[in-house]
Amino acid sequence: MDDGSKKRPKPVRSRESSEKGGAMKIKDLFVPKYLHSDPEVRLRFIGNTEDTVLLKSISEQDADASVRKAATERAKWLKEERHQTA
Repeated sequence: MDDGSKKRPKPVRSRESSEKGGAMKIKDLFVPKYLHSDPEVRLRFIGNTEDTVLLKSISEQDADASVRKAATERAKWLKEERHQTA
């Protein structure tokens, strides 16, 4: 059943890839920044996005605790900002 809304892929990460960190992988050229193997790249993405649905998903599923925490904090900040400007 297609309701016309776009659904984003879930940011599922393996713990192995985030623990290695550092070296960029070939697949990193072809995946969205929130799925990049380097947690620092994912953290930069979080700091620039306003997609609260995606941030919630990252905060629940990313393998790196600092990325999950940053996504949670960014989503909370965006919610507060939108509430203040409304």
